[in-house]
Amino acid sequence: MTSFDPATEARRRTRRLLTQLALLLVLVVAVAFGAALLVRQLDDTGTRPASSTASRTETRGVAIPSEVVLAGVHLPISPAAGPRVVRKGLAEGFAHNAVGAAYAAIHLSLRVTPEVGPGVYQPTFEDQVVGEDVEDLKAIVEDEYLRQRDGTGIPYGQPVGEVKATARGYRVDAVDAHTAAVRLLLAGRESAMLTTFAIQLRWVAGDWALVAPPGGDWTPMVARVYAADGFTPFVVP
Repeated sequence: MTSFDPATEARRRTRRLLTQLALLLVLVVAVAFGAALLVRQLDDTGTRPASSTASRTETRGVAIPSEVVLAGVHLPISPAAGPRVVRKGLAEGFAHNAVGAAYAAIHLSLRVTPEVGPGVYQPTFEDQVVGEDVEDLKAIVEDEYLRQRDGTGIPYGQPVGEVKATARGYRVDAVDAHTAAVRLLLAGRESAMLTTFAIQLRWVAGDWALVAPPGGDWTPMVARVYAADGFTPFVVP
C-alpha cells in the first residue's frame, strides 16, 4: 500500500495550481494611461533612459515610469504607493499603508512564478519572501520552471513564458503596522471567470515582504467569485 505523504501531496497540488495561475495571475492594466505599452525593467541604478515606449508621470520635475512589464504583465508603479525602485529583478520601496501593501502583493506574487525565470524569482525569494515555508515554495517554483523549460532550448535563467491574466482589482482585508492581508481579483485574458487570490504580507526592514503559504501550497488561497463587488480597481495616480 502506498503511504500518504501530506507534503508530497501539497507539492502536487501547488504544481497544478501554478499551471492554472499561469492563466490567472497578476496582470495589471494601467487604465488611467490608455493602451498598455511595452517597457523594460529599470536598470541596476533604478533609473531609466528616456524612451517613447514607457508610460510616465511627472513628479517634482522628474519623469517616473508609470508601469513596468514582466512576463507579459503590465505592473503599475505609483509615486504614492510604490515601488520606488525596480532593479535586479526586485521591486522595492512600497508605502507603509494599505495601498502600498496592495501594490506589493501584485509585484511580489508575480515575481515568484516560474514564468519570470530564476533571474527574478531567486533574488525575490532571497530578499522579499518570508515565513517558515519559503524553501517549500522555492522548490516548487524551481521544479515547475524546469518542467516548463524542458525541451524549449531556453537558457537557464531566462523567462519561460507569459502570465496570461488580468488583475481587476484588490481588497485589503486587514492591515496594521506589521502585517497585511490582501485579496487580488483576477481574470484570464480570454475568460470572464473571476478568481480571488489571498496574499499575506509582513512589514520587514522598512518594506513589505510576501509571506510564503503553508507548505508552499497556494491552493487554499484561491477561490472562484462571480462579481467584482467590494474590490478597488488598480490605477496609477
